Amino acid sequence: MIRKLGLCLLCIMVAVTGMALPAGAAVRYMPDVTKEMSKASYWVDKVGDPQRVQTDLEKIKAINQKIYADSSMTNDLRAYTESKTFNGVQQVYNLTHEEETVEDSGSLWSDAQYDYSMGVQYYQEPGSSEWETLPWEWNPDDTTARTATNLIYRRMIENAKDPAATEKMHYKFAICTTRTCLQAFPSPQELYDDPNDPDFSYKTHTVIRVNEPVVLMTCSADGKYYLAITAGMRGGWIPTADIAVCEDRDEWLDAWCTDNVLVVLEDKIYTEESNSTPQTGGRKLTMGTRLKLAEESVISGSIGNRTAHNNHVVWMPIRKADGSFTKKLALIGENRKVREGYLPVTTENILQVAMNQLGDTYGWGGMLESEDCSGFMRTVYSCFGLDLPRNVDRTNGVLKAWDLSKMSDTKKTAFIRTLPPGTILVFPGHEMMYLGYEGDKLYVISSVSTVMLDGERTRVRGGIINTLDMMRPSGHTWLTDLKTAEVPYLSSDDPDPQLSLAKASVTGIKNKIFTGKALTQKPSVSMGGITLAAGTDYKITYSKNKNAGTASFTIKGIGAYKDTIKKTFRIAKASNPMKVSGKTVMVKRKTLEEKAVTIKASTAFKATAAQGKRTFTKQKGSKKLTVKKNGTIIVKKKTRKGTYKVKVRVKAAGNANYKSSTKTVTVTVRVK
Repeated sequence: MIRKLGLCLLCIMVAVTGMALPAGAAVRYMPDVTKEMSKASYWVDKVGDPQRVQTDLEKIKAINQKIYADSSMTNDLRAYTESKTFNGVQQVYNLTHEEETVEDSGSLWSDAQYDYSMGVQYYQEPGSSEWETLPWEWNPDDTTARTATNLIYRRMIENAKDPAATEKMHYKFAICTTRTCLQAFPSPQELYDDPNDPDFSYKTHTVIRVNEPVVLMTCSADGKYYLAITAGMRGGWIPTADIAVCEDRDEWLDAWCTDNVLVVLEDKIYTEESNSTPQTGGRKLTMGTRLKLAEESVISGSIGNRTAHNNHVVWMPIRKADGSFTKKLALIGENRKVREGYLPVTTENILQVAMNQLGDTYGWGGMLESEDCSGFMRTVYSCFGLDLPRNVDRTNGVLKAWDLSKMSDTKKTAFIRTLPPGTILVFPGHEMMYLGYEGDKLYVISSVSTVMLDGERTRVRGGIINTLDMMRPSGHTWLTDLKTAEVPYLSSDDPDPQLSLAKASVTGIKNKIFTGKALTQKPSVSMGGITLAAGTDYKITYSKNKNAGTASFTIKGIGAYKDTIKKTFRIAKASNPMKVSGKTVMVKRKTLEEKAVTIKASTAFKATAAQGKRTFTKQKGSKKLTVKKNGTIIVKKKTRKGTYKVKVRVKAAGNANYKSSTKTVTVTVRVK
């Protein structure tokens, strides 16, 4: 009771005094990364025209077809038919003897060998506390199991033998009903990177999402695994409990082969729990999942015991008790991060989807219900309809790509800044997505296993944002080790993408003075601290750049840059170049006896280069002399012999390009 009273008093004190309670631990960020950078809008605002659609769905489909045809990892699953057969006995022999397979299946087992021979793998016998290492060198014809490791390896190999295999087998077609992973071996045995690290197992190949199609080949001896082929990888083992086998190819195609899909854009969503429809309730769906939208004609009064209001209606794949496929209508609330149809390929959409995996755990090959680095990239772009292979560097020149390996760090930095955010950057062992730059630093997002922090190798194991000057154990930066840059939504024959000049900084513009000739500028154009080169990165065109007033010019991107920037500068009026002096004029006394004498302006004044109308005004001087506005001087009648002077103000009014000018000169008249 006393404790409760104390807590109540503390709450009252906070409410009355505003006293702050101790704050919780703040979110941590990598060096040079701020909280604001975790928002897609931070990077979107740096991009010119971030909502511009970069390509369309038909182009995406064409890229997928090129990937299926040319990549060493991928398949067009629609090419597999019920009439197509393979030699199941030969397949089993190849798998259990570690040889290259023949026929249509690809190098399934040897791929597994290659992918997972990067280091020592560890395992434990069931019930044992001792760690053993898995040997990759093993003679399948040796019937003597000399060591425990030989035994565990033999068991995995032997389980790959399909007892029902025949020389002529037909493919089967299945749909994934539970998010799962393609495995290297038909075994629950984990192959750990480190015996003290249960969160990193080399057993897994890649993630298979709900409603993803697979083509089935042989079955494991224990019946718990199928050797499966997916669109993103040539093959591996998949648990039979996670898939539903379709009655025929038509049923299989109907489940997934459509553009009429609901795409999951969030890292994980769940359907609502339901006691009346438990098969569709509480289903976990991860980012990139594509479910077929239900036709309007099948949506009736209720689905389960609910109506469809404020929900998307989809077909959910179901595994029946006998392992066969069926589907049921399911509801997904419109408040979830989902979209009917694939997202348009815009920079803004790509960055927003990528940020949805920020902070997720790292999952090698899709383990831990999460993604590794290449899985991260593949998942993001699946939301746009792209089927990237398991490793993006295995696309065999299909995608728009550049070799960075021979560039200096300075050139890499300048070049990467010309690439669109969303570009995939690769060095051996890691892939990342380019976000943009801030000052002299380049930023990327990826799912990372380990990094160097404060000189120590540190397990980050998550989706993070970091700069490319992050150090590696080799002593190189990420930037230094970059080998490839790829834009997944462009094919290799597309023109290079261009960076918009809309966000460029332009300095060094100077006002000019009219010279009578066209005037130019030598501005400094930079983006993110990199100064662009005139003639290589942009060109300047002028209009209204000769006469005084406001002149304009356009900086137009060329080469790696696009769009234009319009700028102005002032051309001031030039000083009036008028030169004027007074003359000495002789007048005869005899002429003045009869009348006044008129002296022309050209006789009284020497004036040149005056711009604008000239006017003449007497300032002071002899009363015998009168100065007219046009510069004429009148000498009065009866003026006697002598010397007479007058000071005259001469004004040139100027014009559109010249200022006015006023000068005072003296004119001398001598009467003889």
